[in-house]
This record gives sequence, structure tokens and C-alpha cells, in this order.
Amino acid sequence: MPEYNAHNGRQKNRAATTQPNHDAGGQAALEPLPPAEAVDPFLEHRKGEVSHRTRRKDRYKLKPFVKWCEQEGIENLNNLSGRDLFRYRTWRKEDGDLKDMSLRTRLSSVRVFLRFCVQIDGVPSWLPDQVVMPSVDDEVRQEHLAPERGDRIRSHLQRFDYCSQKHVVYELL
Repeated sequence: MPEYNAHNGRQKNRAATTQPNHDAGGQAALEPLPPAEAVDPFLEHRKGEVSHRTRRKDRYKLKPFVKWCEQEGIENLNNLSGRDLFRYRTWRKEDGDLKDMSLRTRLSSVRVFLRFCVQIDGVPSWLPDQVVMPSVDDEVRQEHLAPERGDRIRSHLQRFDYCSQKHVVYELL
């Protein structure tokens, strides 16, 4: 008889099944996909799309998701639901003590990761859209740059980073 987690009412050990599932439309058979084993292929896939630094950040942002899956006994991403993703969002905000903008960037990485998992038949096609993103409209800073500091930044860019993207953008601003 399966054990249940009293905290969330789910089975404690949801092992990867050997039988593939079907997505909501019944079209694609899902193949068992452990969360930790999906990260490296995802990062490898991103190699041609993003920089090494971005892939490093993606790995960093996905670590808490993998950790949470382990804590929840989710051993197969096929078993992940929209409710699970909402619980992850809540856990991540509380565990990381994150502001909405930081939470949004972390969840965005999880969404991109789940979109990759759709491509490799690891999760249902509807799952990435179940990541609820926090609204960040009222977190925009209303700070102004002091003119003296702006002049120092401009001088530095002209001297040490001339014609770089940073320099051009700064001059335009």
C-alpha cells in the first residue's frame, strides 16, 4: 500500500512508471523523465541558443525545482500537475524569501525547462502554461540617477568600454 504525505495528501514515493502516459489530448505517449536527469539534456539543447553564462544561470535556477521535486517524492515529471507547479511557486517564494520580480525570473526558467520537456515527451503539452507567473507591475523602481554619478559612468564607458553595447545604450539613454 502506498504511503501518503500528510502535508499534501500525495503519495510519498511516486516512482517513474515503466508504462508511458498520454497527454491531455491523448496524442503523445510520455516517457518517464526524472527531474534531475532532465536538466543536463535541457542545458545541452540550449547550447546553440544561449551563452554559457545563461546556461549556468539556468542550472542555478533549476536546482531548487529539482530539490523540491525530490522533497515531494516526484520522481517522474510525467506525474507533475498544475497544482504541483502552484505548490512549487508558493514553496519557492517562501523558501527563497523572493520578491515578485525574482520569483518571476525563476519561474520563467522552469517554464522554459518544461517546454523543453514537452519536446522530448517528458511532460504533457499543456503543463508549461500551468506555471502561474506573479505580476510585477508595481515593483518598478522610481529612482533617478544623480547627474554626477551619470557623468562618472559616462566617462568610464568612454574610456574603458568605448563603442560597446553598454556604452551605446548608455549614450542613447
